[in-house]
Formats: sequence, C-alpha cells, structure tokens
Amino acid sequence: MSEEKQTVDLALQDAKAVIINNQIDYECAVELLHGIKELRKKLDNRYMPIKIKTYEAYKLAMNNIKDYEVPLKEAEREIKSSMSRYVYKKDEERRAEENRLRKEAEERERELLKKELEEIGLDKKAAEKEAAKLEVVTPEIKIEDETKVAGVSYRENWKFTIVNVAKIPREWMIPDEKKIGAAARAMKGNIKIEGIKFFSEKVPVTR
Repeated sequence: MSEEKQTVDLALQDAKAVIINNQIDYECAVELLHGIKELRKKLDNRYMPIKIKTYEAYKLAMNNIKDYEVPLKEAEREIKSSMSRYVYKKDEERRAEENRLRKEAEERERELLKKELEEIGLDKKAAEKEAAKLEVVTPEIKIEDETKVAGVSYRENWKFTIVNVAKIPREWMIPDEKKIGAAARAMKGNIKIEGIKFFSEKVPVTR
C-alpha cells in the first residue's frame, strides 16, 4: 500500500470516528475538514495535470470516433427501423392468412359433419344447427416466416402508450421528483403540496 493511500485511509477513519457533542469537538471537526481539504489540494496538484493530459487525448480520440460512429449508428437505426416495420407488417399478414385458412378448414369440417348428420336422417336445417354445436378439430396451420434471414434475429421490445391518464391506478403513478425539487429550491419552503414536507439542510462550506 502506498504512503498516499495510507494517508487517505487514515483521514477517512478519522472522519468516521468524529462525534460532535460540544464546541471543542466541533472545532476539532473543522480542523479535520481543513486538513482533508489541504490533502485533496496536494493530491490534485500532483495528479490533475496527468488527468488533464489523459483527458485531452481521450477527447481527441472521442472526436474522431464521433465522426464515424454517430452517422453509422444513425444509418443502422434507419435500416433497423425499416426492417422492423416490414417484419411487423409481414407478421400481421401471416397471422391474418393463417386465421383465414383455419376458418376455411373449420368450415369444410362442419360441412362434412353436416352431410354426415343428414345421412343419418336429420333434415338440412337440423343438421346445420347440430354441426354448429359440435367441436371441430382442425390441423394447426403455420405459414413459413419468409423474413427469417441468416445473421438476423429479433427480440421483442414491449412498449406502451398512455390512452387515458385519469384511469391509471395510483400505484402506477410516481411523483415528479425533479419538478418538486426545483419547486423546493425556488420557493425555499414557501409552498404547500399535499403529502410533501419541505425542509432544508445546512451544508458546511470551508474556505
């Protein structure tokens, strides 16, 4: 462990041990706070220049990356968006066609049942009525998904849209904490909102 790390760890231990019961304890805490601030200043002077140089190199690299990454990511999004719309459309068409074929198969089965019932003596109307009551078993109909292409897969990304905010149950609503916080800072507690208590905290500022 480096000497710097030991010094920092000791400062943290001292800070955690601070208990203020009287003015002397309070003044000792202030001195400790000043000491920590001086230690940070000393370490900043040593390491900030290194950080700045590293950050400048990082910014240069990021600017170069941005020149190609941003437009290429946008190009990917455009293509993926078009692909998603197409696949959604084909899924809808495929499901509609499967339902149509399933209904046709069911109608054919009912027609066969109707004829069988007529053959055993029922008139056409009674046979049709009885055939409509009976359960018809048809084979599962699946149309091949032609959008399946090697190297491309899809994951479902469920989203939502609010159609009537007034009907949303209370447990699904969350307070707008950003707006409330802004109101607390702007009004300095001179505001009343049902269910909310405003309070201030004093934060020490050392010089």
